[in-house]
Amino acid sequence: MKSSQSSAAIPSEGGGSPDGPSAATTTRSSTPIIDVRDIHKTYGPTKAVNGVDLHVNEGEVVGLVGANGAGKSVMMRILAGVTRPDNGSLLMHGRPVHWHAYGPLAAKGFGVRIVFQELSLCTNLRVYENFFLERSRLIKGKLRWRGQARELAKRSLQAVFPGNDIDVNARVGNLPIAQQQMVEIARAVDDPDARLLILDEPTSSLPREQTQQLLAFMDGRQKLGVSFIFISHRLNEILAVTDRIYVMQNGVVKCVRDSDETSEEELVAMMGECGERSEAACEEEVVLSAPIQNSGTETGVEIDDLNTPELHGINLSMKGGEIVGIAGLDGSGQRDLLQAIFQPKKAVKHVRRTGKIAYVTGDRKTEGNFGLWSVARNMIIAKLARGRLFARIKRKQLNPIMLDWYRQLCIKGTGLDGGIASLSGGNQQKVLIARAMISEADIIILDDPTRGVDIATKRLLYRILKESAAKGKLIIWYSTEDEEFEYCSAVAVMHEGEILQVLDKDQATKENIVNVSFSKKGEKSNKRIAGAKGGIDMTGIVIPLAVMLGLFALCGAMSHNVFSPFGIELLLSGAIPLVFVTLSQTFIVGISHVDIGIGNYMGLVNVLCSTVLLQSTSLGALALLGCVAVYTFMGFLIHWRKLPAIVVTLGFSFIWTGVAYTIQSQPGGRAPSWLTDVYAFQPPFLPRAIYIIAAITLIAFWVHRSKYGTVLRGFGNNPQSMRRSGRSETWAYIINYSVSGIFGLLGGLLVTAITTASDANASTSYTMLSVAAVIIGGGALTGGMVSPFGAVCGAVTLSLIATLMGFFNISSSYVMAVQGAILLIVLALRLLRREKEQ
Repeated sequence: MKSSQSSAAIPSEGGGSPDGPSAATTTRSSTPIIDVRDIHKTYGPTKAVNGVDLHVNEGEVVGLVGANGAGKSVMMRILAGVTRPDNGSLLMHGRPVHWHAYGPLAAKGFGVRIVFQELSLCTNLRVYENFFLERSRLIKGKLRWRGQARELAKRSLQAVFPGNDIDVNARVGNLPIAQQQMVEIARAVDDPDARLLILDEPTSSLPREQTQQLLAFMDGRQKLGVSFIFISHRLNEILAVTDRIYVMQNGVVKCVRDSDETSEEELVAMMGECGERSEAACEEEVVLSAPIQNSGTETGVEIDDLNTPELHGINLSMKGGEIVGIAGLDGSGQRDLLQAIFQPKKAVKHVRRTGKIAYVTGDRKTEGNFGLWSVARNMIIAKLARGRLFARIKRKQLNPIMLDWYRQLCIKGTGLDGGIASLSGGNQQKVLIARAMISEADIIILDDPTRGVDIATKRLLYRILKESAAKGKLIIWYSTEDEEFEYCSAVAVMHEGEILQVLDKDQATKENIVNVSFSKKGEKSNKRIAGAKGGIDMTGIVIPLAVMLGLFALCGAMSHNVFSPFGIELLLSGAIPLVFVTLSQTFIVGISHVDIGIGNYMGLVNVLCSTVLLQSTSLGALALLGCVAVYTFMGFLIHWRKLPAIVVTLGFSFIWTGVAYTIQSQPGGRAPSWLTDVYAFQPPFLPRAIYIIAAITLIAFWVHRSKYGTVLRGFGNNPQSMRRSGRSETWAYIINYSVSGIFGLLGGLLVTAITTASDANASTSYTMLSVAAVIIGGGALTGGMVSPFGAVCGAVTLSLIATLMGFFNISSSYVMAVQGAILLIVLALRLLRREKEQ
């Protein structure tokens, strides 16, 4: 991959063809594509970057190495426009650029793309929707953009990872971590306008084959003049693909070396992790290769003929004193096996454990860290969970233990009381390792624990595992790096949920593991990832639709008139206002907020319609538009001041009601005649209520599935990712609350048309009902997971409950209790379905 700087072509200013940068025969410029000097960035007392100079020439691959917390990722975020430095200069293509004008969008304009160490995908969206968010400029039109996005995703994934088995219609959260990493990489690097690609630990979760495909892709792009900054703790990769290497330590560039003139051991020594301890770690490597002795303790795991949807005929015996590796091509069932050992569930008869168990996940962001907690709390939680429920926490006794592991693993941060979110990714991984060690577990499960961890800490971890096994602990270790299995006493090689072979220590060479792993690679599998199918997501529709139809049938059984046009109209008319307010709430929940004042807002609209709008159409229309404007401002205020939505909407609920009572102190008023006439119009064929509900549902569904609806759902799931892609969070909040306010406004108009009068308190009960309807309809209060169709089904369901109770002559006082019971039943069914999927 290393190439001469004098030949090959550079892409034109306008970008290249869809297949890559232009291959015009232009001589490369000697001017660096990017040149930064004297960069500083401080977070509190920590100098993350301290006077860094760095430049990258066109068509050059520059390596960046350093221990965890050395400042590498911060430096790359600065180059990508995501983080603004405290001071320093920036030159792009030889031209000075002011930092205040250099953000994510400006960086993209200069051709800078980045693959972040921590995945920046929106897991609630589908694969092709994530490609759209990153490269929306390539998607033309508003009606058929999804088809274009699908083709873009397929083409990009195939260009970088030929033969991949990723369904572009799959929800990203349902993909294994390796495939998520592939999506993250492909959507950034296969961009025709890319001039500089920053890859921050891109191979940390990739299997061997996909790693080689990525490196081959880089080689092809480099020959076309594209530059790279490549960060990795796999120093053999750094040396193989780069032209120059920057070594960072404690926020400064310690040295710059030509890749041809250095070695792995020299890089390790220059990185200087934890002072000079890296040299001692190198010396300990020889000791680590010694055979592991079985302590003969009773600690162990026995697996006897384990069969699940993901695992087939697993038989394995592991005892204390052993380090057992779990190998094979990624996605072959390794993590399913680890989960079956850690939480046997239905497989408990086939999995027998002796001893306490701890689990170190490789997906620290989703499954490992408690992001709002301190380092100390994250370290100690597993040990505390084993104690008595109300036992007193003696922090002073625990501090020495935590400090010991903090120092042993060289965690770089502000101390035990510092927030874990302030640590680099590798240091967060060290905290998870410390958690398992502090828990005093007899069985330690490691799910690719060294992902994103520097080489010196890896070697230290190998020694710790060796010592733990010598004390009688059982270590079960899954890794995507076959080299690490040399420290194991046995290695089980898996393929498509089966154990192909168990290799003893003498047989567990890298070559043998690869040969066994690939022995069945040619056999095609018809299995797909659970939950990763494409198309319309039915999981949020089937249950609420079934519940709604069941209640409707039950109402019909009580009275056959329910099935008549008049009966349907009467039954659904009462649900119409709740449908509108539920759709309004759906958009709020879609960005992970809750509006607990939406019913009060509709009450104010109801009062304005029957008073101000009745007296003056123009003045009333202005007042109603003012309501939408204030509602929109509420969303802006939440974002601007970073206030909890539930607090702000609670405060505004009093404002809505107070204004309504000021205008009309008691129920009364009259609906404008034109409003009642419009509502009284009877369309042909079907009852009017069906047309109204169907029309508003289709409008909400269209907004939900539109380009900007996708952006809004992205903000609900991963706002940091959306900001990094250059999207405006301010405008997202403004537009989302505007849409919600309009739906609430229409709901208030319909309440007025139906009741022909107004009452400030008549709609307050809709607030909590709307939240319940969204949840019943398959929505989640976090992560941007909502379904307009399901929410409408939930709203109609709650309305039918009140009708059904009337048929049974049950007092209306019990309506809310029954509605709550229905909500709990739906949540229970959803939980059971989720457990089956797992």
